[in-house]
Amino acid sequence: MEASLSIVIVNYNSGNLLKKLIPSIINQGDEIIVIDNSSRDESFEIACSFKNVTVIRLPQNHGYAEGANLGIKFTNKKYIAILNPDTFFSPGYFQKLIEIMERDETIGAITGKILRFDRETIDTTGQFRRLSDTPRERGYGEKDRGQYRSGEVFSICGAAALFRRKALEEVKDEYGYFDSRYFMFFEDFDLGWRLKNSGWKAWYREDALGFHLRGGGKRRAKLPFLKMPGWLKAKIIRNYWLTILKNETPSGLFLRFPFILARSLLMVFLLFTTPSGFKHLKMELKEVI
Repeated sequence: MEASLSIVIVNYNSGNLLKKLIPSIINQGDEIIVIDNSSRDESFEIACSFKNVTVIRLPQNHGYAEGANLGIKFTNKKYIAILNPDTFFSPGYFQKLIEIMERDETIGAITGKILRFDRETIDTTGQFRRLSDTPRERGYGEKDRGQYRSGEVFSICGAAALFRRKALEEVKDEYGYFDSRYFMFFEDFDLGWRLKNSGWKAWYREDALGFHLRGGGKRRAKLPFLKMPGWLKAKIIRNYWLTILKNETPSGLFLRFPFILARSLLMVFLLFTTPSGFKHLKMELKEVI
């Protein structure tokens, strides 16, 4: 079966990781496109060193969401994979996922079992929705014992996501496939929620194996919320509220309000540890009001 697959990598300063990712997928898709968000390392040169890889270097860092949107615009295949540079995949990974999607045309997004680079610890087996309307990466940090079986999930992690083009086109709006206002954080959960609201299913296949370093090797990306800089905390809070406003129903908001309020209050309280975050939050909210 032909792959009919476009693979888009959204990269920023992760050149050394591309050396591991690209060889693992070079024979798994019809085309590979690297969107480089104005990296300051040797990412561009490294990506260009691979044959049959299209590299698009952006003049500035547009973030994950808009980088993915730009990459999708350059594709024309039935299925589109959006990847972080800090991933790599076992042989046949994408074909296993496409086999499921070919059998069930109601599946709009799918992922395999994503482990950490140690090949033992689970990174994600799909996202689920907490009562606070935040995403939970199922199995995150657990040792893999085969405890999660293939089946439907709420949404999928954007680090290793495979989508049906038809589904993406259906939910695309003025801000793109992924909401370009997000830059990073919550953009995958928002897209998954929009797909679900439009009647598309998200799926997990346990015997397709991928691997994710998480954080792209950058220390800041791995920091807990408490230790993040103010501008990043503000962006996460804004994205959280925006996701709820876009996707939650009035009845859902009523039932979940105590949990949403508790999560919001905690995040705002933690913003006091970096007072500059309130200035950033004010600016972030102005952009979406």
